[in-house]
Amino acid sequence: RAAPTDGILITVLRLLLKYPEVLAWEYLWYESKEDLAKLLYGTIKAIKPQAQVGWHLYHNGTTWLPIHRAEVDYAELVPYSDWLKPVVYHDIAGPRIRRDIARLHQRVLREISERQYLELLYDIMGYDKAAEPGLDELMTTGLSPDYVYRVTHQCVAGVGGRIPVYPGVGFDIPWNNEHFHSDPDKVYQATLKAFEAGAQGLIVSREYDEMRLPNLQAVQRAVRDADAAGL
Repeated sequence: RAAPTDGILITVLRLLLKYPEVLAWEYLWYESKEDLAKLLYGTIKAIKPQAQVGWHLYHNGTTWLPIHRAEVDYAELVPYSDWLKPVVYHDIAGPRIRRDIARLHQRVLREISERQYLELLYDIMGYDKAAEPGLDELMTTGLSPDYVYRVTHQCVAGVGGRIPVYPGVGFDIPWNNEHFHSDPDKVYQATLKAFEAGAQGLIVSREYDEMRLPNLQAVQRAVRDADAAGL
């Protein structure tokens, strides 16, 4: 199919200017989800005031989709949250980012290369391009422990110390229904980086039945070392 005369991205931006309700509807979806969270928080507190209620912050929003990241203002979550869990699944982030880059390149971002978009994404999300994998490495390498630090720090800074942040450091998460290998040394560093960024706890992720023992032991070592270092 032939591209529009003015190009794909320009045409899409023109449609958004003509029909701003497209973005408004996207934000209404987000607001409705948060309205449900507020209702749940109030109901739980009414039943059991001492209960601690927190929220899992989706991986695409914390890590690689700028529009979803823009929807979430961490400070605005504080009044109906006792803690937050930003997802920082460093390994499986690689294949997930690679998949969505391919999808965007086939559609709205066809006019720039996949490699150009990845570099732009790293800049937009505030990642260190020198520390993160190139396009050809995403499917096998995943993101770095430095990514875990940066995303955790964003959330910690966003809530301003009013509630704790418990990042979800994830490993051994399947891709296409097959085990995605996680390196224990990298899991150790990712866990340590979460505490260095100001995390006050940790949610070891994703599912216990997916996890391999060497990686669980790496988390244990990192938690002990973080505690010994006063983090």
